[in-house]
Amino acid sequence: DLHSFPTRRSSDLSLNRMESLNHMEEADKTVRKNCQKLIEEIDRLMENNDEAIMQKVSDDKGLEARVKRIARDKGLGLTTVVCIVAETEGFHLIENRKQLTSYAGLDVKAKQSGKQDPMHAISKKGNAHIRAALYMPALVAVRYNPQIKAAYGRICQKHPKEKKIGVAAAMRRLLLLVYTLWKNGEEYDPMRDKT
Repeated sequence: DLHSFPTRRSSDLSLNRMESLNHMEEADKTVRKNCQKLIEEIDRLMENNDEAIMQKVSDDKGLEARVKRIARDKGLGLTTVVCIVAETEGFHLIENRKQLTSYAGLDVKAKQSGKQDPMHAISKKGNAHIRAALYMPALVAVRYNPQIKAAYGRICQKHPKEKKIGVAAAMRRLLLLVYTLWKNGEEYDPMRDKT
C-alpha cells in the first residue's frame, strides 16, 4: 500500500547514537561496530522499501504517467509526489485548495490576544507526513523554480528575520501545484502564470 510510504529516514536515531559514540572517550569497539551494522541494515531496508514503492507505481501505467508528469517540476521528485498522492489517497476526498492546505496543516491561523496585532503561523494540525515530504523540495524550489523563487523573495523582503515563513509558503505552493496538476492532468509550465 502506498499509504505507508516513509517520509523520514528511520536511521536518524542510529546516526545520532553513532555520532555520540564517536565523541565518547571510552566507547566500546563492539558497541560502535553493532551500531554501524544497524545503520547499514536500516539503510538497506529503506532502499528496498523505496524500490518496492516505485515498482508498485510502475505496475500501474496510468499512475506512473501522472506521477512522472508532475515530478518534472524543479523541486518535486518522484518520492515527494508519491508521498503526497498516497497521504491524500489520490486527492479522493479533497474538494478544494483550502481543504487541502488545512489537511496538510499549511493553513495560516491568526493568534490574537486583546488589542495586539495578531501573530500568524501555520496551524500544523494536519498531516505531518506531507509537511515533512515537502520541506526539502521547498528549499530546492526557492532556488530553482522561478515562480516560487519570486514569491519567496517577496516574503523574505517583508520578513527578513523570518525566512521560515517563505519556506512554509513555498511548501504550500508546491502542494497546491501537485494538486492542480493531478486534478487537471496537465504538465507544469513555469512560463504559463507568474501570479
